[in-house]
Amino acid sequence: MWYLLSVFCALIVLVSQYIAQNIDCLLNRKINLKVKTCNIIALIFGFLYLMLPVIDKNISDKQLEVTSLKNDSLDNLNRNLNNKNRILLDSIKKSSEFILDNTSQLRTNTEKLSEISNIIYNKAKDISKVSDDVYKNTQQITGNGSYPVATWTGGGLNDNQLQILVHLEGEFALPNLEAKVVVIDDYSTVSGLDLRIVGLTGAEMINFETLKNSEFKYFLIPYKSKETAVIIYFKSDNHTWNETMLISDSKDGKKIMWFITDEKGITLKKYIDKNFPTKSNGKIVLWSNVMKKFSDI
Repeated sequence: MWYLLSVFCALIVLVSQYIAQNIDCLLNRKINLKVKTCNIIALIFGFLYLMLPVIDKNISDKQLEVTSLKNDSLDNLNRNLNNKNRILLDSIKKSSEFILDNTSQLRTNTEKLSEISNIIYNKAKDISKVSDDVYKNTQQITGNGSYPVATWTGGGLNDNQLQILVHLEGEFALPNLEAKVVVIDDYSTVSGLDLRIVGLTGAEMINFETLKNSEFKYFLIPYKSKETAVIIYFKSDNHTWNETMLISDSKDGKKIMWFITDEKGITLKKYIDKNFPTKSNGKIVLWSNVMKKFSDI
């Protein structure tokens, strides 16, 4: 196409030179310039008309060439996109396979962990049960939490002796239980500092061996006065308890009051009969120098 345009331009130049060289002649000959000009223009357009098929063919060829280049470019682009898509799909496939493999492995590991957790839980239950059994056995052996209580239930061999019953408070038996018993007549006239009260003198030792639940031990004490105090020092292995029992005659018969404390002096249990003798202020005479309300014991 560019070749044809070059030829056309060269032709125009030649025609222009010819006109320039012969214009004087043309003027001298008084030729009508307009007619000549029209002829030249007609000649030019005629030439262009003759060249149109060639120009059109060249344009068509160039269009085909451009179209071919575009198609080639699109094909290359499609191929590149297809390659990238293929790579992406391959990556996604591999990632999916990796995730599936690891998910399966994770599920397997989770199942193993669950199984191990169940085993540990069952072992912990077994250990807890063994621990409870050991604790219970220890409690049974030591009698921890249990303590002895002595009381008078109204029995006796005669008017000069009273039968004192000892039973267990608590679940666990008390091994090697023994007691020192001190009996004091007319306790309201005896000082609380009396050596007999603190267990240093006049104590009788009694061995009960093992005191079990729902089991009773008993011993006899002399009863010579209207007011009798019984002080009992219990001991079982490393545990000790002190019980004070007061038996007093009244117009309604014999009345009893007792309380038991642990080695720290804490009152564990206490009891008083209705109409047990008290002072006008409601206090109980424990010893000649000690009076307390039952609620304060």
